[in-house]
Order: sequence, then structure tokens, then C-alpha cells
Amino acid sequence: MIKKIMITLLIFIMISTSCSNSEQKDEKANSTLVNKSLKYQLVNITDEIINLLEKKDYIKCYDELMDFHEKANEVGIYYITDNDENAVDFKALINELSKNISDEADKQKIQKVAIDVEKSQIKLLTQMASEGGGKEESSGSQGEDSSKSSGSSESEESSDDSSSSSESESSSGKSESEPSEEIILPQEELLKNYPELVTTDNDLAIQNKASDLYKYCSYILTLEENDKKAGLIKLKYYLYKIKNLAKLKKFDDIGKFYTKLESEWKMELENAQKVSEKDAKIVNSIIDNLMSQIKEKNIPVIDISNKIAVKSINNLIDKTS
Repeated sequence: MIKKIMITLLIFIMISTSCSNSEQKDEKANSTLVNKSLKYQLVNITDEIINLLEKKDYIKCYDELMDFHEKANEVGIYYITDNDENAVDFKALINELSKNISDEADKQKIQKVAIDVEKSQIKLLTQMASEGGGKEESSGSQGEDSSKSSGSSESEESSDDSSSSSESESSSGKSESEPSEEIILPQEELLKNYPELVTTDNDLAIQNKASDLYKYCSYILTLEENDKKAGLIKLKYYLYKIKNLAKLKKFDDIGKFYTKLESEWKMELENAQKVSEKDAKIVNSIIDNLMSQIKEKNIPVIDISNKIAVKSINNLIDKTS
């Protein structure tokens, strides 16, 4: 009897343990998926940060950086302190970027207020000039009407007044219905459409530092088992470093990044060709020609090459499962 009870109890324990282990595995799998999804979100946010920095939109960029910071905390890999050369001191990186971007955002807010004040002044002066011209025209018209009215009958005067009043109301209504033209100052137009023309070395230095976020994203993804996108993200990191250093005219610092770019691409090439032969061919061609552009210090071509290569790498990332 006791033996039967023991066997039954043992079976019950085994079933309970099995169920518990299964639940733990499911929870771990779900947690891994969520964690990995957050890491890919960090890559997307980095793309947006780089894009906004190149547009010199520091106000929006600061919001994106705070979003990155928040999600990085959710991921939980905040500060890496090992001796791995690919590791990133995220704490130092995010602190420096936050300060630099915040400072520039504050400057832009002040500039925006100054622009709004200037626009208001222009509108006021335009309105005053318009009203002044209207009064002069009205005065001349009244004098002319007065000289004509001396030889006219009362009925004609009444008719003219009625007609004049009607025209005046119609004109007034038309004027009010017409929207005022938007005032766009030259500095606004320049920043909106040609930000590269007003980009300073300080802007480029911030862009260069922000590209380190790709290194961080790549590193934390390498900690994931069987991740196939970390290497592609690392390629973006190397390409942006090369472009930004070229624009900063720090060509002596570019060599090591090109060597790593070339080495990483050799490891990614075979898989990339399976994913998209067209995009792999584009990236391969650009990397092959990039060193000659660096030696020639051909910054415009390096910039164009970067954009084309990054576009193809993004295609490869999207198509990689």
C-alpha cells in the first residue's frame, strides 16, 4: 500500500516538475523574443537619430535619444566593462551625446523664438504699409466723389453711395477671406532644404559620436544566439565612421575602420548574396572602390558611396530573417 502511494506521489512530482519546466521555457522564450525585438528597435531609433542629426534637427533628435536611452534600460545592457574591443561604454556614450544634443537643441529653441519674433515684426510692418496705402487711396477716392457729386441729383448720390458701399463690403470680404502668405526667412529655407551647407565641425563631431550607437546595437545583438543581423549593423557603423571622419578631414583615422569594414564584409558576403544578390553586389563594389576614394580624399564621393551602401545594407537587414 505504502509502495503504491509512493509511486503515485513520485509520478505526480514528475508531472508537476515537467509542467513547471515547460512553463519556464515558454517564459524564457517569450522574454528572449521581447528582448530581441527591443534591440532591433534600438537600431531603428539609431537610424532616425542619424537622419535627424544630418538634418540638424536637434530638438526632435533629443527626443529620439531619450527614447533610445529608455529602451536600452529595458534591454538591461547598460554598461559593458569587459576587455572586448567591440564592447561599448554605453554610459559614457549616452551621457556625452545627451549633453551635446541637448545643448544644440536649446540653441535651436532660442533661434526659433528669434525667428518667430522677426516674422511677427515683418507681418506688422506689412500690415501697417497695407493699411496706409488703403487710407491714401480711400482719401483720393472721396475727394473725386465729392467733386462729382456737386453736379448730381440726390437719387444718383444715393445710388452711388449704395453701389460704393456694396463694392466696399465685397472688397473687404474678399480681403478677409484671402489667407496671408506664409513668411519664410532665408535661414529657415537653408536649414530645411540644404542643411549640409550650414553643417559645422561641431555638428559632424556629434554625428560621428552618434554613429557609435550602431556599434552598441551590433554588440548587444551578438550576445543573442544565432543573430544574423549584427554583422550587417556593424557594417553601417564602419561606413558612418569613415564618412564622418572624412568630412572632419581626419583621414589618418580612417584606415583602421576601412580594414574592419573590409574584414567584416568578407564574413557577411556569402550570406548577403543568398539574401539579395543585387544589394550584395552594390555593397561589394562600393567597398572595393572606397579605399581609392579615401586616398584621393574625395569627400563628396565618399558621402554618396555611404548613402548607397547604407541603403543596400538596410535592404539586406530587412530581408534577413
